[in-house]
Amino acid sequence: MKKTLLAIALLAVTYGASSAPPKDVLSDKDIVELTKHSLESELKDPSSVQFRNVTIVRKKSGSKSVCGEYNAKNSYGGYVGFKRFVALNSNPFLVKTDVDDENWIMLCMTDEQEGRLNAAKGRFAAKQEADKAEVRQTRRENIERNCAEKRQAIEETGGPDVQAKKDELAQSCADLIRKSNAN
Repeated sequence: MKKTLLAIALLAVTYGASSAPPKDVLSDKDIVELTKHSLESELKDPSSVQFRNVTIVRKKSGSKSVCGEYNAKNSYGGYVGFKRFVALNSNPFLVKTDVDDENWIMLCMTDEQEGRLNAAKGRFAAKQEADKAEVRQTRRENIERNCAEKRQAIEETGGPDVQAKKDELAQSCADLIRKSNAN
């Protein structure tokens, strides 16, 4: 391990410390090890770091990212819990640890996984719309049933202003149905 890191460090010095060595010089394993080492060097207790789910993700666009999770001890000596990290564009010297969900999906999911996620999101959105339509339909049916019962009660009560009350009820019911359809 020390020999590998020494060789990688020599490559870094040879090709300049400010940029990563050419991609064709480093194997995927070397890129992962450099990424881990770069992340370890930023931690308070590098010897305590634990890694999981570390992988290189290749996109159809040609971009490559090293993605994974790490856990390390804080200054109080306790583990803080696993957090995500990403080394962008195969540059193992540039590790991001504050990766939100949207960027994680964009950088760390394979194209196939991202496609399945988008398809699931589409199915979920369609189901939500169908559920909303069903709720609107049920609400409209309830309003119409209540209006019919009130109209019947007005007719049974009778009186000189029956038609005015029925017209007022019809307008009120139409407004309720319109509002119901808008939601």
